[in-house]
Amino acid sequence: MHKLRSSLAFIKELDFVAELGGEIVGNIVYSKAIVVYNAGTKQEVIGFGPISVLPSYQKQGIGAKLIEHTVKIAKEMGFRAIIIFGDPSYYHRFGFENAEKYDIHTAEGENFEPFMAKELYVGSLQ
Repeated sequence: MHKLRSSLAFIKELDFVAELGGEIVGNIVYSKAIVVYNAGTKQEVIGFGPISVLPSYQKQGIGAKLIEHTVKIAKEMGFRAIIIFGDPSYYHRFGFENAEKYDIHTAEGENFEPFMAKELYVGSLQ
């Protein structure tokens, strides 16, 4: 986290903690990334991770609140899309879909179900 927070890709406005009773129980951070399309065009996107919630506070909606809050702020800041690696059974509920839908693959040209994308504005990944 120290290295991420000191990198140029880090987005300090999207670094949030969840606090209960004076204790930090969760955290989410975002960083900038680039999608490079086959035609050579590039598009800035963002990604989050890690997102964490203390084990004793999991399954209480804290992670969901961190995601929903920061997705709203990211959109207000003008970011167009989010790319993540994560558990599809968890992240689909927030509107994330397999990145292959947008013809986006890893740098190695691969795609797999945990590689997901979410448009913050309709058509932003077309």
